Amino acid sequence: MDLLRSMEGQLSPEVAAKLGIEITSEDIAKILGLTSSHGHVMDLEDKNKNAFQGDMVPEDTKQLKGFVENAEQQVQRKQRGSFGAGKPWKDGIVNYCFHEKTKRAVKEAVHLAIQQYKKAVPCLQFNDVGRMSGNRCEVAPAILIKSEDAGCWSYVGMLDHREVQELNLQSPGCDSVGTALHEMGHALGMAHEQSRPDRDKYVKIHESEIKQGKAHNFDISRGGDTERPYDLLSIMHYEEDSFSVRGRPTITAKAKAYELYTDNPSEFKYYKMGNRVGLTQLDADQLSDLYRPQNPQCMSHLLGGAREHAACSDLQKSGAPWKDRYDQGCQDYVKMEKRGHIDSCGDYSAGTYCCDCGGGLRLQEWAWECDLCRKVSLKGCQCKEGPWTLFNYTSSSTCGNPGHLNHFPSCVVDEGCADAVVMGGKSLAPCKMYTGFTTKGCRCRRYGQGFTEGGIKVEGTCGNPNDKFRDWCYVEESERKCQGGQWGFCEKSR
Repeated sequence: MDLLRSMEGQLSPEVAAKLGIEITSEDIAKILGLTSSHGHVMDLEDKNKNAFQGDMVPEDTKQLKGFVENAEQQVQRKQRGSFGAGKPWKDGIVNYCFHEKTKRAVKEAVHLAIQQYKKAVPCLQFNDVGRMSGNRCEVAPAILIKSEDAGCWSYVGMLDHREVQELNLQSPGCDSVGTALHEMGHALGMAHEQSRPDRDKYVKIHESEIKQGKAHNFDISRGGDTERPYDLLSIMHYEEDSFSVRGRPTITAKAKAYELYTDNPSEFKYYKMGNRVGLTQLDADQLSDLYRPQNPQCMSHLLGGAREHAACSDLQKSGAPWKDRYDQGCQDYVKMEKRGHIDSCGDYSAGTYCCDCGGGLRLQEWAWECDLCRKVSLKGCQCKEGPWTLFNYTSSSTCGNPGHLNHFPSCVVDEGCADAVVMGGKSLAPCKMYTGFTTKGCRCRRYGQGFTEGGIKVEGTCGNPNDKFRDWCYVEESERKCQGGQWGFCEKSR
């Protein structure tokens, strides 16, 4: 489990899946030598008998009724902001503390999970407020993180009127980073992915294979988030044998469920439900949408683990640097490509093992470049064109946060700008934002490295390279029906 914690959060789930090393909650159960799992070992998410869908503990019967009533009310696009099952934390500030008996492994897993949340959605702030005597934190509301009770479970969202709300991670069993990410996702307000109202298009539930009395764990929440594509690798998804009576699948994925990651049926086997490697891009996007009403500048960073520029290590084979049957290694294939002897080294096995051929082990990176920024500060000052450098780190675009010093992307402005702060010898101000939606409420297709239109480069997701009156974006393919076309004008964050 120590080795597992050191690996989780270092890879993106997509990269891990492609390499065949995705960690699921079922894997964790096998590591511990325990049988049957739902999200974790031995149905540990179902240990709290008052929980909804296994591990979501309602504050009271009113919130439980709300979970169920969401099954009757579809969230309208124009009502964006309700992207979860619980209430977001005020101003995006999440207070927490550890119980005095919380085990070291749980504390370590939680700290690593918090770091990943902060990198993915930097507007979220986590404050360890310390513990008072007894089962209370120094301030309220706050999450009391425990490891003394059985199972993995959490209350959902911020509870206004409770002095403390528990989050339990049994140890051993629930003390992996992925499990901590999952339960903290509930504490932040997120629901289960497979409870979406459109889930039957993507997965099939095998009711005959579900343990008696456990069918409620597969209930649909009609008000669940459908603003983005179905994410089979979401940190909030069940694994295939959740609550199984005989170890057989209770959930199987349909071909449509894989569309986000691949359209090649021979690759479906690599993408497994119950990911416990780390957050996906859509997990981060959902949280930023959920918390934008608390902070209009809230945005998700872009996950760069699959990109060529991401930190990478060549994969080894049997503990030694990879070589083909002719004793040629990665650098040999790179040289052959440069000399024109082969079209691309990525067409060979080197494309799996070698970083310079598009393979290797690419580490997870959440980009600090801002693809949803406007080139103007919050106070209306014009941003100077990038790139620019702060403390030896460079933002390749006009707006970014290379120094990682605050929760907002910034740009260089004139010294007289009302919201300018001098830092590292430069006058910096936070950039204004786009919401990531069009003015019709349809989701933009995000471009971390920008896009080119008519020979003109746009730095981020929104721009105006061909003078369409104001900045616009391409929409996601699934949003073209919503938009009535391929593009729409970008909505500005207030």
